[in-house]
Amino acid sequence: MTWNSIWNATAVCILLPSPFYRQRSEEAYRRKYGREPQYGDFFEKMIYNASPYRDDVNKISFRLNSWQDYLNACEEFSSLHVGCWGGDAPNCSHGDVSPEGISKANAIRVLLDHLGEDAADTIAFGDEAVDIPMFEICGYAVAMGSGSENAKKAADYITAGTDEDGLYKAFEYLKLI
Repeated sequence: MTWNSIWNATAVCILLPSPFYRQRSEEAYRRKYGREPQYGDFFEKMIYNASPYRDDVNKISFRLNSWQDYLNACEEFSSLHVGCWGGDAPNCSHGDVSPEGISKANAIRVLLDHLGEDAADTIAFGDEAVDIPMFEICGYAVAMGSGSENAKKAADYITAGTDEDGLYKAFEYLKLI
């Protein structure tokens, strides 16, 4: 199982990065882990130079240069949900803005209702605080070893990091493959 196969199977979002998003993301990765990132063609799948004014957006994510950026977003977008991820507050590397009620937990509820399935039969995989509501909905929660401490505390199992075949190793551990 590769990052590309997971990405192709699960990507349901449109990514509209700013011109310096890749550079800043790679710099942040190097600072955090002390090595070169292995993103594959993740950045090539993004849509560059597209208008952000769309009717098909349910979340906008952005890089945080400081905790003040997050606080400013909370003030500027007070009628929306503002979150942070990429580390535990106040050391988050990213922020996001979405309408209230739009969350991974809500998406799982909608999908389970549509399929007529039970949340107890689901497994959530995540690495950030934004994934904790999803962990709380699903029957079992797996945190990536490279994830935030809060995500790891909320998980039932911690696997290897995202760049250390963490998903593959978790699938093996859970006897899914």
